[in-house]
Amino acid sequence: MNRAKLNFAVDSLLLVSFLISAVTGLVLFIYLPPGSRLGQLSFLGINKLVWIKWHNISSLVFIAVVVIHFALHFKWYLTIAKSWNR
Repeated sequence: MNRAKLNFAVDSLLLVSFLISAVTGLVLFIYLPPGSRLGQLSFLGINKLVWIKWHNISSLVFIAVVVIHFALHFKWYLTIAKSWNR
């Protein structure tokens, strides 16, 4: 896989994991707030525990892929940092 395709795949995974994390976070914040009963509360027919599970998994995937993204662009970051010192 060439560098451009790898960057596209990583950035696409970043977008998808972020969107899932954001949507599930908003659902948990607005419709299934903290302090509500875990087992009995649901939104769109999905139990609160399932929303929490999807939110946590997508957030962890997002964090892992951000680390990969930074690793792939490390040389670029160094180049930018060096240009600031001139």
